[in-house]
Amino acid sequence: MNEYREIFKKKNTLLVVIHAESKEQVVRNLDICWQKNVDGVFLINHTMSPESLNAIFNYVYSGDWFKDKWVGLNMLGLDSNTALRTVPNTASGLWVDNACIGDDGVSIAGCNWKIRNEEKVDWPGLYFGGVAFKYQAPVKHLFAISKAATTCMDVITTSGIATGVPPDIEKIKTMRSAIGDFPLAVASGITPENVEPYRDLADCFLVATGISHSHTELDPKRVEMMVNAMNK
Repeated sequence: MNEYREIFKKKNTLLVVIHAESKEQVVRNLDICWQKNVDGVFLINHTMSPESLNAIFNYVYSGDWFKDKWVGLNMLGLDSNTALRTVPNTASGLWVDNACIGDDGVSIAGCNWKIRNEEKVDWPGLYFGGVAFKYQAPVKHLFAISKAATTCMDVITTSGIATGVPPDIEKIKTMRSAIGDFPLAVASGITPENVEPYRDLADCFLVATGISHSHTELDPKRVEMMVNAMNK
């Protein structure tokens, strides 16, 4: 069985994305997430280095804020191979925007998978690999690339064309038809109001903009709305 499905047994999973700014800000937003019973969280760096993000992660982990929770990292600024070598062993998951799967093949992604399964043998985390992701060269053979990606990661992760923009529904249908029941995550543009058409196609939703009232602060009411939408 895919490790994702051993951890997340519900039809749809909500992983809230927190744009890390400081230790205090991350703790504040983590508290919202746990109060609203989200399934897990990704911490991501936009205004700090990957090393600073890891320092915040280690701080909140040592403070026992989430030792029994699912918390992953997206370390912007690191290529996928470096990120896989850098992610703390205590992180629940790693998300990379570009898993290096394109029309020219999957050789780099295969190297990523080797790192995930051979070099980090003690890491229990899930690898969310970006496929046909925003701000990257469009892929010409979406079906074939999606199918190939099932051998290179735990969760295929895709997006719309830009931050805050949901993916075209036909794109998600194509990817789903290519990968069967392999886990598929959507990582842009999902809101409590528009998630319904995607719920039967995607397994997991990485959400930030649609449930926040600023770039760094979650809106508790909208987080609760998103949780309810996931549990329908």
